[in-house]
Amino acid sequence: MEPLTPAKVAELLINSGLTVAGSLVVAWIASAVLHGAANRLAAIRRVESHQTSAAALRPSVCWGILLFGGYEAFLLWPWHDTVLSIGAHVSLALATLLGVLAAVRLINVAVRWYTSRENTVHAHDIVGILAKSAIATVWIVGLLLTLDLFGYKIGPLLASLGIAGAAIALGLQDTLSSLFAGVYLMIDRPIVPGDFVRIDGGHEGIVERIGWRNTWLHSCDGRPIVVPNVTLAKSVISNLAAPDARRVEITSRVANGTEINRLENLCLEVTAGLDRFLESEYPTEFRVIDVGGAGIGFSLAARARENVDRLDAESELRKAIYRRLSEEGIQLA
Repeated sequence: MEPLTPAKVAELLINSGLTVAGSLVVAWIASAVLHGAANRLAAIRRVESHQTSAAALRPSVCWGILLFGGYEAFLLWPWHDTVLSIGAHVSLALATLLGVLAAVRLINVAVRWYTSRENTVHAHDIVGILAKSAIATVWIVGLLLTLDLFGYKIGPLLASLGIAGAAIALGLQDTLSSLFAGVYLMIDRPIVPGDFVRIDGGHEGIVERIGWRNTWLHSCDGRPIVVPNVTLAKSVISNLAAPDARRVEITSRVANGTEINRLENLCLEVTAGLDRFLESEYPTEFRVIDVGGAGIGFSLAARARENVDRLDAESELRKAIYRRLSEEGIQLA
């Protein structure tokens, strides 16, 4: 190590100061660019600026530039090899920390963006669990990289973690199966809360909540039904929430000689007077099936408002049609 004269120290101080000042300028420019990008992304996605990926990367990028400038200024000085080695390891450890923090912020931004689009309880539950798992993995990887930088042998630790992970996976096999089934239900979305579904085994009801392990149904008679997600993912699901699944259709026959237009108007009036049906959104359908010696066959179809009232709505419609036709003196064949 060459001796440091006052002139040499002054030169090193100037060069170090210029290096640090340059890194400050570059960091300020990067901060301004990322801030502008965050505002533009926020305007496009209609979110707040701190909920964008540019805003998430901004702190780590700026601090990374400052770290690089500080390390370059550190290298200008004639340090002992041991000090240089320590400085390099510390700088790499800090860079690893900044990378981990950037990854964590990006994960949080992605979670907030997805849950804002999928504003449901099961999306928050399952995505929250996956996000926490991903964040924990990032921190563990960062810790292992840091230990490796400082000369610790992480091979035996990785082997131990692998064995422990395999043991935990075997012990939580059913739980993990339900968790991944819940992820499938969330991504593929064969059902959502509010749907009226029928699954294998005869269970049917309104989907109240899809959790990370179970799905809760509310049956027609008010009983809560808890179905494991792994069972639900393997079942044949009939989603009765669609209008066609709520279709109520009855058929009947009246005596020959009945005026068909009058019969149609009476049936439509009866259906419109029942609150169980969606007359405005889905008009009632009246059709003549056949005309023959046994009378005039006709069908009447409408959409029920609530799935749980489907069978009751069909019964009520039959009774209302029968009463009205009887009042009008139209005989059933």
